Amino acid sequence: MVDAVERGRLLVLDGSEEKRAALERGLAPHFLEVVAAATVAQAITLARSCALGAALLALVLPDGDAFDLIPLLFQEHPGLSLVVVTSFGSYAAAVHAIKLGARDFLAWPASVEQIVVALDGREPGLAGCRVPPRPTPLSLARVEWEHIQSVLSESDGNVSEAARRLGVRRQSLQRKLRAPAR
Repeated sequence: MVDAVERGRLLVLDGSEEKRAALERGLAPHFLEVVAAATVAQAITLARSCALGAALLALVLPDGDAFDLIPLLFQEHPGLSLVVVTSFGSYAAAVHAIKLGARDFLAWPASVEQIVVALDGREPGLAGCRVPPRPTPLSLARVEWEHIQSVLSESDGNVSEAARRLGVRRQSLQRKLRAPAR
């Protein structure tokens, strides 16, 4: 059994103040310390200023998404245990998160126990990669963004190759990638 000291400090990144506070309260007994951020920029500041043992990242944030932050976190904290959690899950997003090094990809609502199991990696696949059916359909813009991300992932991040596969100009694809997902 892993104890709080072994897990070290946990970074919780979520744009929702209520969800972030609930996660801090629920996860505090399981970690040496829990630090929280509401934006990618705040998370970068925390990642550069303190040692982290684990990170729980919401996928969609006010100033970007978890995919923007994951490489930096692993660069700053090799061996970090990282889990992505989202209300906007998709198979493509889960695959992309795992390829970037996330230990698991959870869909809300996720319990404290599921999160701790996923961060500990005790039972791979037990807690994550289960995206429940969505109660409301995705917007057309969101479906397009998900498809672009999937093709970009299949192209190993090569924008020119992804643009060729999608049948669009590279500049058009770059413009779409800069626009926030809706």
